[in-house]
Amino acid sequence: MKLGAYDFILKPVNFDHVQFTINKCYTKIKAEYENEELREANSQLIELNEMKDKFLYITNHEIRTPLSLLIRIYRCDAHFDSSSESGSC
Repeated sequence: MKLGAYDFILKPVNFDHVQFTINKCYTKIKAEYENEELREANSQLIELNEMKDKFLYITNHEIRTPLSLLIRIYRCDAHFDSSSESGSC
C-alpha cells in the first residue's frame, strides 16, 4: 500500500466533520424529495387552472347569451314605454 493511502486510513476521525457531512447529505436528499413533490403539485395546479379557465369560459358564454337577450328585451320594452310609437326595436 502506498504511504498516502495508509496514512489516510490511520488518520484520526473528526466526528464533528462526519456529522456535518451526514447532515449535508441528508439535507440535499430531503431537498430533492421536496422539489419532486413541488413539481408534482405544480403540475396538478396547472391542470386545475386549465380546468377552471374552461369552466369560466363555458359558464360565461352560457350566462351571457340569455343575459344579453334579456337586456335587449328590457331596452326594447323601455323604448316602447318611453315613446308611444309602434315600431321595432
